[in-house]
Amino acid sequence: MAIIINEISVAALPAGAKVRRQPLLTAQHTQEAKVLLDGASVDAGGAHVLAIASTDLAWIQILESEAALTHAGNVNPLTRAHIVFLPPGFSGALATLAAQSGVELIHATVPDAARFDPAFVEFFVPGEYKTIRAPGAPVCPWTPTARSFSGAQPVRDIARHSCAGAASPGDV
Repeated sequence: MAIIINEISVAALPAGAKVRRQPLLTAQHTQEAKVLLDGASVDAGGAHVLAIASTDLAWIQILESEAALTHAGNVNPLTRAHIVFLPPGFSGALATLAAQSGVELIHATVPDAARFDPAFVEFFVPGEYKTIRAPGAPVCPWTPTARSFSGAQPVRDIARHSCAGAASPGDV
């Protein structure tokens, strides 16, 4: 069954100084609350606190303007071209840039993600790499570090990963 929500009909709720959230897809819309979806607005000079529970997964995507994502002392500029995965336990903030009037984003959350697959919340750290897409070039080889994103021992062993021989979509 399709769920149709007109975002204009959903009231924006205060979520901090200069931040408003619109609960678009809530547990009331779905029986199992597999994915929750909020729209968010951050006014100029504001910062949207991102505190992901240790059992949840989340994503954000900038819809309008640009912003800076801060986490663990790092600052990463974001544009509408970015979709950002936020792992369990992530703590950071999304702030407007000084020259911008504000930012609009979408924020998706999978609450209690381990209920779907206990290994789903485990993410391997391949190392520090920057991915550059080049048509015809080999894509995505890496060797795991044998630790999860939190530094713990992984629940399974993956000797290596490679996309070699796999078709690479031209639009990524």
